[in-house]
Amino acid sequence: MFERFTISVVKIGIIESWERLLVVVKKLKSLNPTVKIILDPVLQASSGFNFKREENLKVLEQILETCYFITPNYNEIKALFPSKNIDETIIFIANKINLYLKGGHRDTCKGFDEVFYNISEKLSLEPLEKKVFEKHGSGCVLSSALASNIHKKLPIEVACKNAKLYVEQFLVSNTTLLGTHKIQTE
Repeated sequence: MFERFTISVVKIGIIESWERLLVVVKKLKSLNPTVKIILDPVLQASSGFNFKREENLKVLEQILETCYFITPNYNEIKALFPSKNIDETIIFIANKINLYLKGGHRDTCKGFDEVFYNISEKLSLEPLEKKVFEKHGSGCVLSSALASNIHKKLPIEVACKNAKLYVEQFLVSNTTLLGTHKIQTE
């Protein structure tokens, strides 16, 4: 694909271990050193399977230094660096990479997302919809929408707002666990 197309953004989701993810990230960077990698760090499947069983935090730090954005949900950010509290983890990650913290799993302020970028910038994204319906893959939808907007070379703030709007449309699309996507044309 890299030989046939100019690939500027890659979104990565489920990969079995940090070590394998590092191999993938290094390969992507060898094929295109400027590729922007959006990492959705799926740590556990809804079925309970734990994808990142090992705790090789040095490998995770290498990955963070290579990617452009990471999009953990509230449960995932708590698990990334177990020896740190949430605020320490946010600061640690935001000093290495852009961070879109998804708020769907928050105990309070459900749906309140926070974006930390350019080391010291912060964007707060309140939920636009009053009532949403849980969907399988909503985190993947958000990170994919963010990757699409980054590919369009939109400013980070606009890309994040567009991704938030898109995922909320997905979450309100119906009352089942399977959402529908609206095709947006320009």
